[in-house]
This record gives sequence, structure tokens and C-alpha cells, in this order.
Amino acid sequence: MNLFEYKDLIDGKPMHIATVNKDNNPNLSVASDVKVIEENKLVISVNEMVNTQKNIQYNHNVVLTVFNEKYEGLRMFGKAEF
Repeated sequence: MNLFEYKDLIDGKPMHIATVNKDNNPNLSVASDVKVIEENKLVISVNEMVNTQKNIQYNHNVVLTVFNEKYEGLRMFGKAEF
């Protein structure tokens, strides 16, 4: 998937970030500062997402979702680095 094709949908829009902790409990956060930087990389500001940061350090697997005002969206699976 080339994220540049979805740049208008992603950049600056709220995005859901799903992670799991060391006990396999889910965590869902919303990031409001997201930017496509390469065809397969995003930068996401996680200033207030303490649990998300800890979970990514434990387990790099994430699910990301983003939608427009018509609820047309995109779901991405991948690995995160913190």
C-alpha cells in the first residue's frame, strides 16, 4: 500500500491506534497529529498516550483506522516504533 495515495485522508486527521499490553489487554487511542512521510511510513504524535507508548515498546504490532466525514476509511496493519 502506498500511503501517499491516502495522504488527504490521513494527514492531520484523527486516527485510531489499537495496541495490546503485556497481559494481552487491548488499548485504543486517538491520535490527532498524523502525517505521511514515506510511501509506507507515518509519523504519529503520542504526547498524551502513555499506555500506547508502553504497549508499542512491548509489542510493535498495531492496527490503525482513519475515516472521512462520509465514514469512508482505511484500516492498516503494521509495526510501530517508538
